[in-house]
Amino acid sequence: MVADSRLRVRACGPGVPRSDSFPCVSSYSPGIPTSFAATYVTRNMARYQGTFGDALRRFLRSPATFPGSPASVFVGFASGASQYEDTGALWRGTVPNLNFKETSYLGTESGPTFIGPTAAACSRRQLPFAQCTFGPAPNPDPTLPFSNYARWATHEYIRRADMLGRNASLASGACFDVVQATAVGLLNLRWHQGQVNNLLPESIRATVPGGQYGVMLAFMGWSMGPAGAASALRPFAAELAAVDEASRPGVWLWNVARRIANNTLPGTRTSRSYTNIAFAAARIFQKVTAGRVTEVGAGNAAARWYALGMSPIQEAVVFDVIARRAYGVAVPSGLDLGPQPRIILPAGNPPGPAQIIEFLPSPSTPWDAVSAVTPKERAPEDEDDLLLDWTNLKTVEDVLPEHVVEWMASYGLPAQKALWRRWEAVLYGEPPVA
Repeated sequence: MVADSRLRVRACGPGVPRSDSFPCVSSYSPGIPTSFAATYVTRNMARYQGTFGDALRRFLRSPATFPGSPASVFVGFASGASQYEDTGALWRGTVPNLNFKETSYLGTESGPTFIGPTAAACSRRQLPFAQCTFGPAPNPDPTLPFSNYARWATHEYIRRADMLGRNASLASGACFDVVQATAVGLLNLRWHQGQVNNLLPESIRATVPGGQYGVMLAFMGWSMGPAGAASALRPFAAELAAVDEASRPGVWLWNVARRIANNTLPGTRTSRSYTNIAFAAARIFQKVTAGRVTEVGAGNAAARWYALGMSPIQEAVVFDVIARRAYGVAVPSGLDLGPQPRIILPAGNPPGPAQIIEFLPSPSTPWDAVSAVTPKERAPEDEDDLLLDWTNLKTVEDVLPEHVVEWMASYGLPAQKALWRRWEAVLYGEPPVA
């Protein structure tokens, strides 16, 4: 397919002047998954090669987590987080999440933000924070709402020999220990995957927890709650059921973009809201793509795990369309999105490692019942980074060969499209295309 010239955009930033003929679009371009990924290259490579990456590789061997998935995708998931993340803590005079805490790299829900008799009033901002009692991180009471950390810290799966081999500590601050928090966080994300699966038609449930589709469901469940995730997938049930599981991430993205282009996408158009399916798709694949860039940068063959079945330019256009709707920018009419993607698996494709498909018993009440019917609406945890306008773009030079950087510059293409072409060349062994 030929890229639509109406999609010629570039990120605003140093050395990128604005012009009427070739404008930069700062309102949405940093939210294009490839643009987002480029911003985090250096940080994520350091994490991938450090303690966090080591812990992920250790625990991803367990059938209780996501066996077969690359550690890099969870590094990408954590792009906007930090080791000492606590979204329920007072920071710069405000509290990012008034209802519950998400802690460390994998954002495990670690208990309510406020405790005590004034908790409800504090969550509604009816009292000054000085009069509120902040809950500990982690909260050791597993019966409290959103106290996932305490649940998994003492669960039988955390004591498996291929996990921690013991209970995780519930002492104050224990959720910031990288190894411990990673083990608990992976079990928590696997639970989110199961919660989404339970609300999907059987024909489109994930059966390979460590596949890209299964990991996508886990990220969606964490980001928007199981009901929100299911509502973003059910409108595409026929298209998803018609293809094998490996093809579903690309098929979902392509069909989201197609319905945006046809003005038939269900849900809201609210910018930066998970009730907007386009925003959900953009946020999930910002993180997945950040993992993909890390994997390619590390030179690992597992980069094929990230394949979406689309041509390089097709991926770029699909991501561009989705990001426009996600961030409230008009989408050009009459776009050519190319054919629906499909990944062809080789005959006799061997199954992955033995996996625990039925992860946990049926949800208990009232905690899980609330989670299942109320989408977890979250503000983007790295909203500030989405507005950086690629000031860190040069960090791609840390992982791309010098001749590739020169190639990108020589063609003067929008950076995200050039990066896609280089990444696809690495993935599929094809030479870069001018």
